[in-house]
Amino acid sequence: MKKLLRISLTCSILLLITIILTTCSVPLSDAYERLMKANGFAAFEFSMEKNPELPVDCRGVYDEENERIDITLPTGTDVSALIPEFKFLGKQVLIGETEQKSGITPVDLSATVVYTVVSYSDISISITVNVTFEDFEETKPTLTEVTIFSSNTGTNDATVGDTVTLTMTASETLLTHPTVTFSIGQDPVADTIIDYTGSGSGPYTATYTVDASDTLGLVEFTISFQNMNEVAGDMVTTLTSGTGITTYVETTEPLGPNISTGTWNYLGTDEAGYFGTTSREPKLTKDSSGTPYLAFYADGGLSFAYFDGTGWTGDISMIEGLSYEQEWDYLILPNDTLVAATLESGKLRVYYNKTGTTWDPLSPPIESVYTGAQDLTGHAVSLTSDEDNNFYVLLQRHDDSPVAKKLTCFKYTESGGSWSMLGTDGFTTGRTDGKIDLVWDGTTLLAACGEGTWPEAFVYEYLSGTDTWAVKGAGNFASGDSIKSIEMESDGTDTYVALRCSADLEVYKWSDTDSTWLGIGGDVGTVDTSSVYQVYDLEIVAGVPVVVYKDTSPSRGRIKSFNGITWEGSIFNNADWIMSSSLIFNNEGQPIVAFEDGITAADGGVSVKILE
Repeated sequence: MKKLLRISLTCSILLLITIILTTCSVPLSDAYERLMKANGFAAFEFSMEKNPELPVDCRGVYDEENERIDITLPTGTDVSALIPEFKFLGKQVLIGETEQKSGITPVDLSATVVYTVVSYSDISISITVNVTFEDFEETKPTLTEVTIFSSNTGTNDATVGDTVTLTMTASETLLTHPTVTFSIGQDPVADTIIDYTGSGSGPYTATYTVDASDTLGLVEFTISFQNMNEVAGDMVTTLTSGTGITTYVETTEPLGPNISTGTWNYLGTDEAGYFGTTSREPKLTKDSSGTPYLAFYADGGLSFAYFDGTGWTGDISMIEGLSYEQEWDYLILPNDTLVAATLESGKLRVYYNKTGTTWDPLSPPIESVYTGAQDLTGHAVSLTSDEDNNFYVLLQRHDDSPVAKKLTCFKYTESGGSWSMLGTDGFTTGRTDGKIDLVWDGTTLLAACGEGTWPEAFVYEYLSGTDTWAVKGAGNFASGDSIKSIEMESDGTDTYVALRCSADLEVYKWSDTDSTWLGIGGDVGTVDTSSVYQVYDLEIVAGVPVVVYKDTSPSRGRIKSFNGITWEGSIFNNADWIMSSSLIFNNEGQPIVAFEDGITAADGGVSVKILE
């Protein structure tokens, strides 16, 4: 389709005045005559407003050399009485002896039409309208290239005062520059004055300056644009090439919770191992009011307690029938119902606690999702829930031998009280002794597991449209590294994975822009290289990842957060051994850690500390 363009007028009174004043070789009389002839069309169009039968505004192109207006109309247009709108230089526009009024006087284009534009010195110029017809299709323009860069020396990073520039090239001439909105997460950037450059089909640029109040993270954008026919292209939010820009603030202060200063004190007691020397494997969570809940293994079952503001109370019943090192998990739904999943003698069991005190087997039992004789023997289990109080159970199951294992995921729909299976029974096989973790990121489920004797890490995404699981991203975080433990978390906007690779602790964040996992801190996301033994927990607080782990030089419990440049934090326990740990933040933003202090019953049991 031919482009319908605006008229451009090259006659310029100011330019002629400049010639009069500065060009000695042009006689004054000639220059004056040129000035008096400064007449013609500055704009000429048939608009939809004045001509409802037109599907778009049709604009003419003024050919000054040939004293002609070229304009294209859709095939089949009735041209017997179209009403033009025009702007001109001069005092009058005529067709023959009849004066023409913009937006009022119709014109019959079925025969050749010649306009006469008369100047204020009564000098006339004749302009012929040349009409062509084409089949009109409302073809949308596209952006053929969208890239982004920063003025920072690290062009994929931007800090306060740096400029972030988005470049865009269109498939055709645009009506005006594209309109760009920058944001980070769901927060708009502070700089509301976006600088634009470019014309035609581009390249165009849109630039803003990073402010100290901007949210940290990946710069996101939306691009709106129209072609000369005012046909809008589809909104663009992704790059066509290159990587995104991540903003940070140059500061030594933590950008999330302050975990580098303060004192770690026991919560609710002054005693180490307050929950008994046989207590092990603590896991913390909190309800909708922020009340901390603690679960741990002790004396053949799961014990539970919550912190009432002054001390820990244990009026929640115990789930019995477990042996040490059998896997289990629990959570609190948004409606404050407690859910637990256990592997009792290897068999998966799910419990509900709506009263706040008593655990009951969930009815119907999880076996109801199966038809026929199915084996629910499991090796590891993980729980997560969504905002509708539905919860999900990820089970790492034995296959034909204890070496080969597979993953199966179940969903419990709270409103209907029913189970379903997501994907196939054992959607991936060959996974051996690796940590599994299941999170809900607002739209999809992610499952992480290990592979190999010293496993590599993979993340799986549930695709609801096809009811299948697929590896998310390249799948392999650290090729060839020995990954002993993995944790995953999402705040609904960003999803992070923390893993122990050989003796290092590394953290990765999923990037929709790059469709890959990007290291957070350092070139490969390294948090610590001091002989890390295991990563225990990962939380996201105010958009900032926080990890809890154990190092081995000597063995200490550590917590670190990312400050935009590097990882920093503190040691919450200097004991010789920490076998497990769990992390939450209370409503005041203070970190609370529960940990197993010791490797034998005589070494201490479960303790809880808070940073004050």
